[in-house]
Amino acid sequence: RWPLAVFFNILDIAGLNAFLLMVKNGYRNDRRAFIKILSLSLVEANIKLRLYSLQLPRSSRLAASVLGYKSLPNSKVPSAGPRRCKLCLERSDSKQTRVRCDKCFVPVCKDHHIVVKTCIECLGV
Repeated sequence: RWPLAVFFNILDIAGLNAFLLMVKNGYRNDRRAFIKILSLSLVEANIKLRLYSLQLPRSSRLAASVLGYKSLPNSKVPSAGPRRCKLCLERSDSKQTRVRCDKCFVPVCKDHHIVVKTCIECLGV
């Protein structure tokens, strides 16, 4: 696929330009080490964000732990089945949901969460 080849060529040129600027400012390591540091710094924010996803595959969690990132402990990762909303007070209303709060992982229905899937209690509203 040529668009992918063009994208990787642009990345290569940008990495070379960044390396040349660093050498001009006194960087002493080789290009391979610089590219490795650059690539890890570019994906660091995405790795940290994905570690809090409940649907992250085990292989990805293992790869992140090899890189030194801590993931959620297995005890905090709840089962994926539908659960009753924790914040609904009426027992007669069966509000089953698969959506969980991103901070405390309790099940929350559409009435008790906002778009970012954080429950009202964690937001302090």
